[in-house]
Amino acid sequence: NGEKMQRNCRVAILFSIVVWIVGFVCASKPAAAKETEVLKITVGKPTLLDPLQYQNSASVSASRPGVVAAFYPWKHLHRTSTDGEVTWGPPTDSPAVLAGGSAAATLRDGGVLKFLTTDSSFKGEAEFRTSPIEGEYKDGWFTLHSTFAWFNDDFTTYKIAPVQVYMPDAVTTKQTHIAMTTWPVFSEKMIQLPNGDLLVSMQGVFKGDSKSRTIICVSSDRGHKWSYYATVAYDPKDPNPDLPGQYLGYCEPTIAMMSNGQMICVMRTQYAHPPAEYKPMAVCWSDDQGKTWTKPVATEPHLMNISPTLATLDNGVVACQYGRPGFHVVFSLDNGHTWQDRISFSHQIEPALTGQFDLIKVGPNNLVAIGNADDGVKVWPISVDRVTVSPARVALTGRVVDERGRPIA
Repeated sequence: NGEKMQRNCRVAILFSIVVWIVGFVCASKPAAAKETEVLKITVGKPTLLDPLQYQNSASVSASRPGVVAAFYPWKHLHRTSTDGEVTWGPPTDSPAVLAGGSAAATLRDGGVLKFLTTDSSFKGEAEFRTSPIEGEYKDGWFTLHSTFAWFNDDFTTYKIAPVQVYMPDAVTTKQTHIAMTTWPVFSEKMIQLPNGDLLVSMQGVFKGDSKSRTIICVSSDRGHKWSYYATVAYDPKDPNPDLPGQYLGYCEPTIAMMSNGQMICVMRTQYAHPPAEYKPMAVCWSDDQGKTWTKPVATEPHLMNISPTLATLDNGVVACQYGRPGFHVVFSLDNGHTWQDRISFSHQIEPALTGQFDLIKVGPNNLVAIGNADDGVKVWPISVDRVTVSPARVALTGRVVDERGRPIA
């Protein structure tokens, strides 16, 4: 019996040791690495449109069937592509009054709406600041001296008509004592709501404003008449006084509808552009189709610093083109709260490069950017794919550059 008890005890001790070893090994085994998403961004071969090296008025539009038009209005011309921006047709005459402006809408029932601006009769910024507001104003309605063009789907024909905007709170005379002098004017791409209404972002000042205001107007007749819809952002005081730069208010807005049903707006906040004194662009969101908006916050990381253009892809990626200094496109996987990837077409600074260019979605997950490189105005096709990878097998490629685009070892 004694030997049997000793044998049982040895078995129990051995079993306990085995269990302890197995438990130790299991506890020590690292947890499986979680997979993560990265973006595969492919930039295609660019097409040179024009050798002009300093401009801020080229723009792109796209129709419902997928025809893309690239406008370079200093020559009153545009070219179209029907094969995914691989090849472009010959230059075609554009409306005679076309002088820039990227505000455009791809209409679901066919056609493309594009904002046109006429050459002002006042030449030079100093004279423009003190000149009368051009257009007519009566009982809250502004009849613009600018117009809209309604193109067909292949951009071969168009009709032009004057535009009216109802904004009774807007100023009717130039506010020469502040940086932004005029009533709100059209800015960037338009959104078409499920009910067919069009929303467009605008920049300018209302009566009593001391800084620039970003607002939205709505149209229920395909863009012929517009009325005030909501204020996106206005703050007479600099929300980030700790950041260097000259606070302008909120201007040059761009809006987009995201895959989660939210709207997003990105805006310029910097006035002048002295070296190394830029304020970052701001971003805010709306959950009720643009009627109310969150308080604007600085983009993360800080995007410097003007003329943003948003585009949202079918895979949920949000893209934003911006510039000065340089010409860049950034991408977000979290609806614009952070911007994790960037591609750059130029790192030149003003006055060599304005940084005011354009971007548009042209397929489920494709984009076209237009702007300047060192040798002139180009269009670039871009494709963006979401790829799931293991962190242990992420390959990093690229180069590190300083603020002037020079490689850093």
